[in-house]
Amino acid sequence: MNPLKTKRPMKKFLFALILIALPLTGNAQEHMKFMGIPIDGTPAQFGQKLVTQKGMKEVVAEKVYSGKFFAQDCIISLYAPHNCLCSVNVYFPESSSWSNILTLYDALKRHLTAKYDIPSKVEEYFDNKNVNDDYSKFIELKNDRCHYSTSWQAPVGAIRLNMINFQLSSGSNPRVCLSYHDYINSIKTELRSSDDL
Repeated sequence: MNPLKTKRPMKKFLFALILIALPLTGNAQEHMKFMGIPIDGTPAQFGQKLVTQKGMKEVVAEKVYSGKFFAQDCIISLYAPHNCLCSVNVYFPESSSWSNILTLYDALKRHLTAKYDIPSKVEEYFDNKNVNDDYSKFIELKNDRCHYSTSWQAPVGAIRLNMINFQLSSGSNPRVCLSYHDYINSIKTELRSSDDL
């Protein structure tokens, strides 16, 4: 018996089992929400809701939008392998100092904890243990030696808040990123990806 042939039925079985179990938990066909909109469907369908319901502007067709989030001018990107929306990522404006980025990170963390309860995971440290002033902390962040990340688990998805050195243009500064991840669609795309193999 070829062990490779048994993997696909097992994944399909696990997916079916998860779908059967969801009604028992009261979350059947529920999806993680972003700004009150379920993270479901195609990027085009979700993007249309961002434009019509939330006043976002399309920057890159069906992938990137801009608009207000948490009273900030943000970039919103959609992650949709196999044209199935799995996650929404919010990139806040770049910060020019450690105190600015930390203030935003802490404010988001407080609000998300009030809404989603105690975080499931928190990592907040520098590779260099001797960093103690704001300038040095910001340099560590710019050089990818700062690790600030907080995650929350919900029955239908996950949220991750972190500081990143993601540069949208050359010479830009670090920023805060907030990601909303839907479990059901992630499982669907994982099964579709395994079918490709």
